[in-house]
Amino acid sequence: MRFLLALSLLFAVPALAQTERRYDDRGRYVGRAETRDGTTRFYDERGRYTGRAETRGSTTRLYDDRGRSVGREETRGDQVRRYDDRGRYTGRSEQRGDSVREYDDRGRYTGRGEERGGSTRYYDDRGRYEGRSEKR
Repeated sequence: MRFLLALSLLFAVPALAQTERRYDDRGRYVGRAETRDGTTRFYDERGRYTGRAETRGSTTRLYDDRGRSVGREETRGDQVRRYDDRGRYTGRSEQRGDSVREYDDRGRYTGRGEERGGSTRYYDDRGRYEGRSEKR
């Protein structure tokens, strides 16, 4: 879920070229996302390629490390709706200001992300800190 939240925040503000580094709740580096011209490539903590996201208009298509479709996201206003590789609804994100709230496919709150000055902190549904990402 944190992958999708990070992805939602990453696409909230389009950029020509950008790197986002991700850290867990203990501050350990867990990977990065590199965005250029509507395509984001994801890498784990060892620099291994783990997948990509391609954005065209209001739709982002997600692929694994072998190029297989794993789902899509559709943006409408301040809301991003997510679907799996078979088109089944899996949840949504709602952005209000610098905060994104996450919900599962049944509408249950699952966590949030709060962005401040190029850094986003992630929290679970009980408000416990889960990690952060930093854009550069």
